[in-house]
Amino acid sequence: MKSFQYFSVKIPFILSDFNTQAVNQFYSGGQQQQIEQWLTLTQISPQAWGFCWDLLSPQKTVEVRFYGANTLYAKISRYWSEVPHDQYDNLRTRLLQKIMELCSGDKIITTRLCVSLAALILHMTPEDWPDPVPQLISTFQSLQTVTYFSANLSQSRRLVLNGELNKSLSHVLPLLRSLLLPGAPTDVKRAALQCFSSWLDLGSVFSEAEDIILLTFQCLQNQDLYHNTMKKYLPCVLGLQDSFMKARDSLDMDVCQRVGQIIISFAENNVTLLLQWAVDPEVRETTINFINLVLTCTSIPGHFPVDENFSNMFFTFWYLLQTLLIKVQYPEEEEYNSWTKDDKEEFRCYRQDIGDTMMYSYSILREPLLGFMCNTLNSGAENPKETQWQLIEAVFFLFTSVAENVDLEEEVHIPSMLSVLPKLPYNNVKYISAALKMIGSYSEWINCHPGYLNCVIPLILQGLQGLQNSEIAESATMSLKDVTGENLDHIQPHAPQILGACQHAFQSGLLKTRDSMRLMHSVGQVLSVMKYDDIMQYLTSLLSPLLQELQNLITREPSTPVKAAILSRLSILGSLFSSLDTERDKEDVKVKPRSIEPKPVAVLLQQLAPIIQGLLANWITDPGVIEGICAMFKHALKTLLDDFGLLSKDVAEMLLIIMHHEDSQLSPVVVTLLGSLSTITLELFTKGPQNYTDVIEAFMNLLSQVLKKSKAILTTEQCVVQMKSLFHSALQALSLPEHQTVKATCSFLGEFLSAGETTPVIKALVQEEGSLLLDKILRAVGGESARGLVENLSDIFLMLNKHYPENMPLWMNQLLKQEGYPSPKVTKADKDIFIKAVLREKINKRKIREVSKEFSLKCRGMFGTEYAANTGFP
Repeated sequence: MKSFQYFSVKIPFILSDFNTQAVNQFYSGGQQQQIEQWLTLTQISPQAWGFCWDLLSPQKTVEVRFYGANTLYAKISRYWSEVPHDQYDNLRTRLLQKIMELCSGDKIITTRLCVSLAALILHMTPEDWPDPVPQLISTFQSLQTVTYFSANLSQSRRLVLNGELNKSLSHVLPLLRSLLLPGAPTDVKRAALQCFSSWLDLGSVFSEAEDIILLTFQCLQNQDLYHNTMKKYLPCVLGLQDSFMKARDSLDMDVCQRVGQIIISFAENNVTLLLQWAVDPEVRETTINFINLVLTCTSIPGHFPVDENFSNMFFTFWYLLQTLLIKVQYPEEEEYNSWTKDDKEEFRCYRQDIGDTMMYSYSILREPLLGFMCNTLNSGAENPKETQWQLIEAVFFLFTSVAENVDLEEEVHIPSMLSVLPKLPYNNVKYISAALKMIGSYSEWINCHPGYLNCVIPLILQGLQGLQNSEIAESATMSLKDVTGENLDHIQPHAPQILGACQHAFQSGLLKTRDSMRLMHSVGQVLSVMKYDDIMQYLTSLLSPLLQELQNLITREPSTPVKAAILSRLSILGSLFSSLDTERDKEDVKVKPRSIEPKPVAVLLQQLAPIIQGLLANWITDPGVIEGICAMFKHALKTLLDDFGLLSKDVAEMLLIIMHHEDSQLSPVVVTLLGSLSTITLELFTKGPQNYTDVIEAFMNLLSQVLKKSKAILTTEQCVVQMKSLFHSALQALSLPEHQTVKATCSFLGEFLSAGETTPVIKALVQEEGSLLLDKILRAVGGESARGLVENLSDIFLMLNKHYPENMPLWMNQLLKQEGYPSPKVTKADKDIFIKAVLREKINKRKIREVSKEFSLKCRGMFGTEYAANTGFP
């Protein structure tokens, strides 16, 4: 196989340099999505076996070396089948050498290489590398690879390698004993504990490591090691579950009590750690399983104290979980306002951790937890004067935390919670904000129970009246956006109320840009369910001030404040265009009827056209404004889809204006919008291009101009992905009945073929697919297309002959040697004459048109006829 050479031969080309540049550019923040896709593809390529070693050079940056180490791990772990057996030892030696070379450098690189070595060991052991641990210990005197070797075993491989692992214990355990002795440094002990933990799954470890287990208890006296040591004990305590379940099933309450005492002792003494572990990806699943075990012990069958006499000892632990409701509460406002910015941020993160813990607790406790919180809310509603706002705010926060896990069919506690909301007093900013966020988090549940819109809509709109406070404004607009977006099939009765409140909010002038964008998004969603006339009437009233403001801004001298104002209004309009879709998918409608009215977004964009032209004239040198304009059109494109034909000319003109202004900073903006235009137009070809000839014509004219003025744009990564689809779509367009569309397509194909001379990606595509294009042109000239198009179609002969002289003769002869092709009315002699005449012309367009017209007449059986002479070619 071709890729095997990369194990022993250094790659003599620049792929590693490309990767280096790409990684550095990725971390510098430019075009991250496209770069990530490219890096991922190269990472799994056969060449990766070679360039990964170059990327690990000490002279490279940390980011590049990490990518190289990650590439090596990906190849070893997922593409081991590419490695020939005789290269196993070579690969192992090279990896060991690289670890030795970099072991004193950045830990993140060494760690990834150790993981790679562990993956290699799992493939090679026991057949090709029996008992590898002694060699690792003697080579590195380090625990990292030994740790990862055991930790990375899947269950199936663990069974296969169990004998090898047990054999290695005689080397691993003595090393661990020496590293856990009292005089060893804390960091060394921590590493030893981590290694020991990864080997604990071997049943034989316990019988051979009693002295090491005693040493780990000594580590508990060290405060720096306590957290790490207890984390290692957690799986051990969880391992008691089988003993407890067997005792429970056999009704052995004595064993249940003894095992239960161990479990609850661990739980009660480590509540804080359990809260931290519940949000730690490393031990989250183990922690949740442990809490589930405590719940199992609490809910043991039978009646206390007759059938069992120990379930009460678990109550304290569950009481400690209830303290979350206390710890998540805000302090008094005066105290909170005295905190530093860092203190507030740390408290916010602390609350988020508690929220995550509550979410995981809900996955175990379910309805009882919701019931507890509902009881707290009901108590607050019954005794509002005696209830602190912090308590109710905390309940709102915790309800929000569990929202995504609550069943949509839940019909007891969520209805109770929503019904009590109107009864609560709203007299604190954080309290109101938490209530609004909670309502938004249950928007999907409300969609399944739309009757509760009557309860929540008034509360949200009431929140919109508090816009002078930024926190309330943010929560209210977010909540309205969530609720309207999830409940479009039920929102129409509330539309007048919502739209009136939104218009009042805009008129207040108190909204920040982000809040205005969210609110306008909600407006678009609500308008989507209304009649066309009502939509346009409301938009005329709502948008007239905004459009007038934009018009006024055009006349002002460019400055930072003016730019900010322009971008703000463009973003707000973009939000409206992204959500105002009158042909959205409805739950009860399988086939959408085609509306006879234009889409409101298309009408608005036509009204905006003069303003956009003015912006382009005054701000063409500012990438930020140009990007804002393109982003707005991109939102509109996604909504309009095949209705974009009305605006295709305006967008094409706008892109050409931008491209004609040579500014490298504008290229990404143009590429993004052109990519969106291409994606949407290509979709039309799957729906029947004959229905969208006006859009296709405008699109082909645009692509022609792009190739003429700035062909580099079409060779960017985003456009290269679509290159083949664009080419095949052009072939389809050649068969359309409208002459202007076919002529525009011929113009694009001519520029496309010409660009291949300086653009390798285009040249490679034409060399691969060019025969298909020539076949299409020959059939069209041969009678499949109207006579009036032959001149334009024949221009393609000239471009192929001029720029692909090696391929053209082969294609021409191969196609025209077919019997009856492209018409049964031409003889072999006619075709031979035509081939020679076409291949001879590489410059004279007039001559090749005459030759093509004559051949077309012969194919149609009209050559030399009076009709052909009288009608001619238009």
